[in-house]
Amino acid sequence: MGRLTIQEVEELRKDKILDDEAVQHLQENNLVGTRKRGKKRYMSDGNGGKISPQMYFQGLGKGKKHTKDMLSLKEEWNTLVNKYTKENK
Repeated sequence: MGRLTIQEVEELRKDKILDDEAVQHLQENNLVGTRKRGKKRYMSDGNGGKISPQMYFQGLGKGKKHTKDMLSLKEEWNTLVNKYTKENK
């Protein structure tokens, strides 16, 4: 059986097909992807160039999982990135 993407799980949760407990069970059993892929967002460098802000957790290698605090920080980071950047066209 393949893994679900984060976006698929969020849509199933939004449609009330999955509840929070089911989502947590899927994540604990490694049945949900760990990264969300989307369109890159950019801001201008002042000279017409594009700068893409990025954030990552150094030392979080393969097999290690994000903590609740890490996930919360990533959500806040994404909110800020969306506020100050534009999607690449």
